[in-house]
Amino acid sequence: MRKLNFNFFTGVLTLCSLYVTAQQTYVNKDWEYIGGIPGQYDYVQSKLHSNGNLILVGNNSTNGQTDILITALSIDGTVAWQQTNSGANGQNDYGTDLAIDNTGNIFVCGAVHNGSNTDYRILKYSPDGTLIWTKQYNGTGNGDDVPVAIRIDASNNIYVTCTSTGSGTLTDFATLKYDQSGTLIWTKRYNYSNLPEIATCLEIDNSGNVFVAGASANNLNNSDFCVIKYNSSGTQMAVQRHSTTGNGYDLPSEMTLNGNGNVFIVGTSEAGNNKNVKLLALTNSLTVLWSQYIDQFGRDDEGYSITLTPTNNLVITGYSKKQSGGTNLIVAKYTLTGTQVWLKNKPALIDNEIAKGRKVRVNSNGKIFISGESYADNSRDLVTQSYDENGNVLWERIFDNNNTIEKASQLVVLNDEAYITGMTDDGSTNKFATIKYSTVDKPFSVVSSGDTSWNARELIIRFDTSAINKSAIDKIGLEYAPLSEFVKQSVIYEMTQKTGISWGKIYAFKIFTKLSTKDTISISRLGDTIQMPFFWASLSVFIPENINEQTVADSLETMYPTIQFAEKNYIGHIDILPNDPLFLQYQQIGLTSPTCGIGVEQSWNYEVGKENILIGVFDTGINYKHEDFGDGTYNGSKIKGGWDWINNCHVSSATTPDDNGHGTACAGIIGALRNNSKGLSGISGGDSENNNTGCALFSFKIANSAGNIQTTHAVEALQAGAASNQYGLHILSNSWGLPNSKSLREATQFAFNNKVVVVASSGNTYDSQLKYPASYLDDWTMKVGANDATGDRADFSTYGNRLDFIAPGTKDLYAAPNHNANNTYTYNQDGTSFSCPHVSGVSGLILSYVNNDTNAPNKLAPEDVEHILQNYTSDIQTSGYDQYTGWGRINVLNSFNHILLPQYKVRHFQTTVSCSSAQLYSSGQTVQFPEGVPGLATGYYLGTTDIYKLTVTHSFSIPQTETVIGAWARNSSSNLFDYTTVIYNPH
Repeated sequence: MRKLNFNFFTGVLTLCSLYVTAQQTYVNKDWEYIGGIPGQYDYVQSKLHSNGNLILVGNNSTNGQTDILITALSIDGTVAWQQTNSGANGQNDYGTDLAIDNTGNIFVCGAVHNGSNTDYRILKYSPDGTLIWTKQYNGTGNGDDVPVAIRIDASNNIYVTCTSTGSGTLTDFATLKYDQSGTLIWTKRYNYSNLPEIATCLEIDNSGNVFVAGASANNLNNSDFCVIKYNSSGTQMAVQRHSTTGNGYDLPSEMTLNGNGNVFIVGTSEAGNNKNVKLLALTNSLTVLWSQYIDQFGRDDEGYSITLTPTNNLVITGYSKKQSGGTNLIVAKYTLTGTQVWLKNKPALIDNEIAKGRKVRVNSNGKIFISGESYADNSRDLVTQSYDENGNVLWERIFDNNNTIEKASQLVVLNDEAYITGMTDDGSTNKFATIKYSTVDKPFSVVSSGDTSWNARELIIRFDTSAINKSAIDKIGLEYAPLSEFVKQSVIYEMTQKTGISWGKIYAFKIFTKLSTKDTISISRLGDTIQMPFFWASLSVFIPENINEQTVADSLETMYPTIQFAEKNYIGHIDILPNDPLFLQYQQIGLTSPTCGIGVEQSWNYEVGKENILIGVFDTGINYKHEDFGDGTYNGSKIKGGWDWINNCHVSSATTPDDNGHGTACAGIIGALRNNSKGLSGISGGDSENNNTGCALFSFKIANSAGNIQTTHAVEALQAGAASNQYGLHILSNSWGLPNSKSLREATQFAFNNKVVVVASSGNTYDSQLKYPASYLDDWTMKVGANDATGDRADFSTYGNRLDFIAPGTKDLYAAPNHNANNTYTYNQDGTSFSCPHVSGVSGLILSYVNNDTNAPNKLAPEDVEHILQNYTSDIQTSGYDQYTGWGRINVLNSFNHILLPQYKVRHFQTTVSCSSAQLYSSGQTVQFPEGVPGLATGYYLGTTDIYKLTVTHSFSIPQTETVIGAWARNSSSNLFDYTTVIYNPH
């Protein structure tokens, strides 16, 4: 039976420190549309209609000719209507821009072929796609006329500007005004010195003045930014020609106006063989306010798009080319006076590949959205990013269709929705692609009671799989939705009956956003086939305000087995102690000192770490740009992957890879490059002189800048790190602690079943307080405390409760790279946080040595690594085990001396056990399983249970030349406790 206690405010609950520290953005890919075969990719435009349709203008190639293509996509991404328009038969025509008036009519401009050359055409459509009228323009030179922009003023007059062949003037700016019925009101042309003009931009201010911008040549080798102002009657009011020193072609890309009518233009300037981003600000009368340039690496930089923020700042995007030949997507913010506030770079995953920003837009809340393309994995893909006004990445999404090349073109933003249009291909044919993303911010408000903290109002609920609408889980792009979309209505009804809360419309958030119901197995590091728990059946929800989270969780757990468990989203913290900043002397006596060190130096004679051993650092991130991790680029660093759960993006895309320093310090202890004539030596940092970078590091950023860690982030990261179809790590390094939770326990056990070495810091509580994952079952984790310069336990180091051993953890014993400078080593803190990576690094050495040696009979299990370390420590206090130092301070050389091949070998044996020979041990016993048993809910009591004892003798044989010197159980490969469906083929 289970005893249920319901406490309704029958006591005093002391809550403190309620504060909002951050929000996490969840992103849904609502739909994608792929259609149209572009004859010319550069001509595509999109706008959002007031009826909710997204209007696309481009072109479509069929039967040897290309026609203007207009597509209206409804709110669900399906085609509402589609129209084509063509010029002379068999020729090519292109749609170039569109505008929508305040009554919903749609105006499209395009270039159509008349049989001899190209004219520009204007098409007016009703909101339902009915063509109302068509107008065409042939310039004075009877040559090509290509419209580039169409705009509508407050009186619904239509303006179009184009590059138009003149009579004896090469090409001109040609700007035309029409009324709603299509009557031409005026035409204005601009030419300078009978040389080429190329129009690119058109905007209208609040007074009805018209601004046209483009490139205007002043000789055959040089063009300037040129801006012309007309009043609504077509009178030319001003002209500004702005040149850049040196000969080259300056080309504006996009123009925007602020409320005062000032003009801001971004584009590209060229001088000699070098291009720079050019940003030009003009008054309404076209007087120059200022100009700014971006030339980051001495190679080409180009600006493509500009927008204004609600706080009257400018944001631009484009790219900067690096010396490697690759490009960075750039985003920069400027004040209206021309001061650069910040500049952010997003590199491609491979340094000599392409990343470019194409469009930038801002919503009413000041969130910045970027569309572009970036090389990721095996191809160049569409990338969408969002930043806050401080330049911090909020989220990033990659769209890759069949591992083919994608190019971005347009971006439309409405509130928290973004529509991206670009080009992709289906494996054989180029097509237009449009993707819609919607976002929501999940609150993060920490509330504390005593030593326990959690996210206010948030509950983690694990449903039985029968309660889940699996089709919603299998939509990998769906990260949040009303609970009724994820959970069956009958279950929601019962939840409401139990709690009095109307659950149906409450938003639910996926915790394991990259898992589907098809994720059922994982291959362990020893080759076992492991059943993956139903992680995907866990969701996070927010209950209404002023309701006690634990009361609701207890009520929901009465619905077992429909609800397996419900719990708060507990908040943990990285395990450091605060201290005054001290400059770090470059000493690592914690590695070498016989008094307080771990004896790693001589062990490097046997092993320095190998790249096929993968170590995950679950922390505040890793500054991969630091010189002690590589050449300053992501692709050139030893950080080989990971994810940023705080900024919801790949670790290479975060504007600040580590905004705290803790993770970078831990990563440096584990694996900073050795023998690279820089800084410090990571324990498993390889040998740079021999082109060995050591164990590969993976950055799992689960802690924010304050060091706070949500359970939801921790468990998804641990699961992803352990699963073979995601990261397949060998070692998980965890310098942090959380309160115990069912979610964290399950993720830790999953890592153990995958034969992953889990290392965790014990904590800095000065006592024996329980923190997790360190305090889970001894086999599951290696719990590490800290020693100080005396070699004994540091006074702050949490002791007891399955402590395994201690390792250096005070600031005088280790060195660490800095997180906010790429060639300094000033991070300096105390804590078991820094003991943990010592053990992680040593574990990397052990796995590198044994798992890569053909003399080894098998690869090592996590229990093997733990046994090797704890049996050969430097004993500190009482002989053998004690609660303060565990088995003692790790001694790497002594451990290596007992695994040297071929003298020492770790052999694995297993057998199949029949339960038929079990003997009755006792009857009528009451048994509790507080940590859970498969098939039973945590906390359930079983009355009058019989207990059986099973004794098994296992015989095995070893070569006559070998002697058994130690033996231990290998529970990570055991099928006990009805785990027959968990491990299919133990090794």
